[in-house]
Amino acid sequence: MAASDAAAQKQETTGQKVLAWVIGIAFALGVVWFIWHEAEGGRANLQTSTPPSPPRATVAQEPAIRQPPAGYTSARTLYQEFASNQIAAERRYKDRTISVWGVLSRVSRNIEGLPVCHLEGNVKIVCSKYSESRVSYLKPGQPVKASGKFDSFDFALRIAADTAPRPF
Repeated sequence: MAASDAAAQKQETTGQKVLAWVIGIAFALGVVWFIWHEAEGGRANLQTSTPPSPPRATVAQEPAIRQPPAGYTSARTLYQEFASNQIAAERRYKDRTISVWGVLSRVSRNIEGLPVCHLEGNVKIVCSKYSESRVSYLKPGQPVKASGKFDSFDFALRIAADTAPRPF
């Protein structure tokens, strides 16, 4: 009887060890999954109860603003000028300061880590690193004005500004 009790106890101990290993591996896999999931976008991807909202359509006309700032060109007008004749527009604005106004569509960072204010009408205002705190207060849909040097025109008009766009 003692031999059978010892064998049963040894089998029970082995089963407990296997169970502990299985639980440990499952826990480790859960930790790895959690870390990977958080790096991929976090909890926003877990919300499956509501379907994603469709992207906002851009408005074809400029928003109703009481009076555009004096001396400022509309972002849409400026972009259309470059889109219709890039060579003439580059010649006109090269080495000049451009004063532009428009509606802010979003704020992001470029590859160099500088804040970029995207205006409706494909105009990007690339700000200096020192204007980051001012940019953080801007909200999409807000009319803003900015001045800066013409930088480039590829898929969007890019203006390098020393200061952040300001609401008006």
